Amino acid sequence: MDSIRVLVVEDNPAYARLVEEVLSDSEGFEVEHEDGLEGAEARLATGGVDLLVMDLGLPESKGIDSFHRLRLAADGIPIVVLSGLDDQEVAMEAVRDGAQDYLVKGRIEDEALARALRYAVERHRMQNELRQQAIVDDLTGLHNRRGFTAIGEHHIELARRTDRPLAVLFADLDGMKGINDTFGHAEGDRALRDTADILRSTLRASDSVARLGGDEFCALLPNCPKAQSAVVLGRIDEAIQLHRGTRPFVLSLSLGVAVHEPGTKESFDELIGRADAAMYRHKPGRNGA
Repeated sequence: MDSIRVLVVEDNPAYARLVEEVLSDSEGFEVEHEDGLEGAEARLATGGVDLLVMDLGLPESKGIDSFHRLRLAADGIPIVVLSGLDDQEVAMEAVRDGAQDYLVKGRIEDEALARALRYAVERHRMQNELRQQAIVDDLTGLHNRRGFTAIGEHHIELARRTDRPLAVLFADLDGMKGINDTFGHAEGDRALRDTADILRSTLRASDSVARLGGDEFCALLPNCPKAQSAVVLGRIDEAIQLHRGTRPFVLSLSLGVAVHEPGTKESFDELIGRADAAMYRHKPGRNGA
């Protein structure tokens, strides 16, 4: 069984040591400790953490604010919160907001702690599998609109907090109706899959690509300023030229990009709308072909 690497965020050294000793005595755990939010955020940014166990009473931020802050940094990592007897309501709020479980300090038996953490990891895995089925486009394997929106709302919140730019690319497959009418829907599906492959292979691993529906695609480009977004458009154009293949039609994409600048309160839907408008301005004939 692979070991579970646990990051314990707890400002009380005695309690952190207790948790570490309990888990060290249980097979399958590797434990690290940070005593504050900034240290925890820095450690999470390096990767390799399987489970976050955090105290709700950290000195830099209290209660649910502490949870929300670390939830952003712990993207995709299950969280179990530790609460005192007087803040169980806050702990329940954290569970409603995405924590896997909460444990009350002073009421945790050795084996119960290890068992609760294993269950938290397993529940998180099962939830991810179910969520994946609901957010993936069957034809292309990209995110669908629901999945892309969820990722985008998270990233725009992160961009606001870190003052970093966030770009959205909008792509439309030109002439989709004509492809289907002239060459059949099998060729139309092939064109959609090829478009997905081009976007996936051209963009960075940190970028998220989605098929919104029909012939519309979107990509989320974190930490991508306006000048860099123009370079991205050029790379996609080049990739399309190299991907002509043997198909009986010319594969063509209309592209547009919009950048969310630090300090603005634009919503993610508004950012997508601006990227869509930019794409439409450059679409051949502007007729939705």
